Amino acid sequence: MKTKTNDVTGKRRKFAAVCRWTARIVGTLLIILILPFAIEYKSDLLAPPPGTLVFFLGTGIIMIGILVGWFRELAGGLISLAGFCLGFAALYSAVGAANVFYVPMALPGVLYLASAGLRHLNHLDGPDKGVKNSGG
Repeated sequence: MKTKTNDVTGKRRKFAAVCRWTARIVGTLLIILILPFAIEYKSDLLAPPPGTLVFFLGTGIIMIGILVGWFRELAGGLISLAGFCLGFAALYSAVGAANVFYVPMALPGVLYLASAGLRHLNHLDGPDKGVKNSGG
């Protein structure tokens, strides 16, 4: 007979896997989409305005965070979201309004953090801790 702990843990494990693989797939697609632009406009990085440099730096940090997230979800999510905040702030200060097309860059970082959090909750809800068997 399955216990309530096993049911909750199993659901969390499945949802964590969905978050992890969605982050990996979406992140990889974003890198594939962004990399050609980065290669094409690398010569523009020689003397751009400082806001543009900060924006490119933030976008680069997002890509590094996505790659780190393949191996370390928590670190990758934090790095990716830090890069997103940096790039978003630079974009907002340069344009004066938030760009809707930049917002999806945060998705892999958020999903990596969700996966890491769910895996941590499963670790906390071991057989002797957390959710108890209701007895029936």
